[in-house]
Amino acid sequence: MAYFPASNLTSGTGLTHMAQVFYDRIALSALRKKFMFWKGVETRTLPKKNGKTIQFYRVQELGANTTPANEGDVGSGISLSSTTLQATVAQYCDFMSFSDMLVDTAIDGDIVAVGADKLGYRAGLTFDTINRNEVDANAASVDVPLLSDYLTGMDLAGLATRLDGLDIQPMANGFYQVLMHPYVRYDFIHDPQVGGFIDIEKRGAGENQDALYDRAGGNGGFIARWGGCEVWASTNVTMIAGTPNKYRTYIFGAEALGAIDLAGRGPTRSEDQNKQKFSIHVENNIGPTVATPEGKVRAFCSYNCVYVAKTLDAAPFRYRKIDAPNSLGL
Repeated sequence: MAYFPASNLTSGTGLTHMAQVFYDRIALSALRKKFMFWKGVETRTLPKKNGKTIQFYRVQELGANTTPANEGDVGSGISLSSTTLQATVAQYCDFMSFSDMLVDTAIDGDIVAVGADKLGYRAGLTFDTINRNEVDANAASVDVPLLSDYLTGMDLAGLATRLDGLDIQPMANGFYQVLMHPYVRYDFIHDPQVGGFIDIEKRGAGENQDALYDRAGGNGGFIARWGGCEVWASTNVTMIAGTPNKYRTYIFGAEALGAIDLAGRGPTRSEDQNKQKFSIHVENNIGPTVATPEGKVRAFCSYNCVYVAKTLDAAPFRYRKIDAPNSLGL
């Protein structure tokens, strides 16, 4: 018998009703930064009905008295002195609205929830960047040079020692907080010199050995404790473009950077939008209103936060930074 191939094929042009594409209803993941600058802040709240400006004060310490007293004489009284610092909160807000047709026809299970998640990431990144920019505004005053070609454990120990030498205290958990880019993390973790990270860790099974093997400190997470520092990864650090590029490493002591919000109006202090969502206001099933008499706007999501990041001390600054290239050439 003669062989006859199939006369109807998926590539044929006759069956125009046939479905050509199946749409997966689960979105692929996006590349997201984590918001690690909350590690270096001191939180303060401005009560409502008290204006937009918060004022801090610091009472100055008294110097040593090295002059012997004269017997029988009444000395002079000591006067206290103080300095003040003000910070004014500002409003940051965004919204996203959805038509009735989009809500009713979008292939996503809930297009409004998708929008709220994306808006939450934008908000989280916004306030993380505001915190970073406040430090960067004083970058020239807090710069520390590298001790060698790439950042090593000695650089971190040096940063902590500089703060120690200025009587700057660590954060409440007893450690200075350090943020570094994963590219810089590579050089810090894989420093081969005597006294470097690998050299110290191979002598005992300390908690830091995980940093050699896992990805917990990948693009935003705990890396290690080293030289009085608690080290975290962040891809939202400042990059100084050049040949080579340099990535900024930050160290924070106590009362270095203030995170001030208006009571009940502050941003969510979430570090990972995939695990803890930024608080977004969502309205669904909006009917006809004065703003949309035909009911064509079905839903919206928004945030409206009042916040300011403020350096709390400039004499001396209680944070430092190092700009470092990386041996990966990235």
